[in-house]
Amino acid sequence: MNPSIPSEVRKRGISGTAYLVCRVQRNKHLRNCSVLKETPAGSGFGAAALAASPKFRIYPPEVDGKPSDLAWVIVPIEYHFQK
Repeated sequence: MNPSIPSEVRKRGISGTAYLVCRVQRNKHLRNCSVLKETPAGSGFGAAALAASPKFRIYPPEVDGKPSDLAWVIVPIEYHFQK
């Protein structure tokens, strides 16, 4: 459980999705991330995903056979809670 997710969301069993837009670095880390969208709006899922984004690793696309620092990606993060 990510502690930055409001406890009310967990208690009520609300599920949702956050979409981040980030730049992928050659070392598979993300930078310049921001929240593109979260559903339901105002749920806190976007902030929670943004806080967790330093832990994410994504393979960058290759240009001429070499990893590129030029790619932007949209990262969907789904949160599922049960009541």
